[in-house]
Amino acid sequence: HNLAAAFYFMAADPAPFDSGYDPASPPVRALIERLQGQGFEIGFHPGYHTFRNPARLAREKARLDAVLGQTAYGGRQHYLRFQAPDTWRHWEQVGLTYDSTLGYADREGFRCGTCHPFPPFDCQQNRTLNLQEIPLIAMDRTLQTYRRMTPKAAAGRILALARRCRQVEGTFTLLWHPAPTRGEGQPWAAIYRKILADLSRLQRGEDQP
Repeated sequence: HNLAAAFYFMAADPAPFDSGYDPASPPVRALIERLQGQGFEIGFHPGYHTFRNPARLAREKARLDAVLGQTAYGGRQHYLRFQAPDTWRHWEQVGLTYDSTLGYADREGFRCGTCHPFPPFDCQQNRTLNLQEIPLIAMDRTLQTYRRMTPKAAAGRILALARRCRQVEGTFTLLWHPAPTRGEGQPWAAIYRKILADLSRLQRGEDQP
């Protein structure tokens, strides 16, 4: 569909709220290499307990650095756990280039008041931080779990938000978790494929509201 996509991988120890898979294990490494070979971006998904814990954030990032062979990339916080300006500072300290955490878990929309990436400003230190914030506009779990939308209604809401971003030449950022393709998850897997096609038409200017 010629859309920009990033896949965020974790490097957390096994713990409550963290799966604890090893990015250096042969199956995960093979998946990362396959995605890279297809031209996709690989980013960082810090574990739940990195929130307010820069030392743990640095340890987990070092594990992913070793797999990727690079240190400069972006990602988002697990469960959208974020505190300004601390989380931005911690990401800057470990060399991450952008964050895409700032969205509401229980509501889609414009938490940052914009859909344009911006460099965060640290009011406490009176300086612009050396990374970008790419606002998160919509997340699948928001629409499915918190808002209790049907897949069809969620697809319509996503496209409406994407149109608003396009009107101001902004960036529409959609977070979608790996989902089952059978049973209860099947309709959401199917609607995701439709959403990608709709967003692609919108990007090409072929969409009709």
